[in-house]
Amino acid sequence: MSGYILSIAGIILLSAVVTMIAPSGRMGKFIRGITKLACLAVLIAPFTSFAEGKGFEFTPAVFQTDGDYMQTCAALAERGEAEKITVYLQEEFSVKAEVCVSCEGDSPFSVKKVAVEVKDFGINPPEAHIDIIGEIKRTLEKSYRCETEVV
Repeated sequence: MSGYILSIAGIILLSAVVTMIAPSGRMGKFIRGITKLACLAVLIAPFTSFAEGKGFEFTPAVFQTDGDYMQTCAALAERGEAEKITVYLQEEFSVKAEVCVSCEGDSPFSVKKVAVEVKDFGINPPEAHIDIIGEIKRTLEKSYRCETEVV
């Protein structure tokens, strides 16, 4: 019941603010009409459950994330970060590498693991590749603050 009362108070406050800032012409009348309809929808929400035979109950809307959309966005973020790291390694260390990035499924898509497989070390003196691998690992760990694997 308290959720219902809070919803009524919220929609009335929102409609008051919208009414104050709405323009005075035809568009203002339209906007005020929409806010009145929103108020009416909140006021009659418990009556729909009563008509279904459930009694008077108010259940606020529950929003869920779309899992497929989040996975697609995470894959795009992973691909973008991998391309960015590949270009960085080419420019900074003159190495060609295959990069695989794993992101969390949360909304900011934070990087949780970076795996780099160096394919070509470019023109470097013998045994210098060991130092380059260590430097790449330190740089990526510092930048992404996550598990980093360089081979």
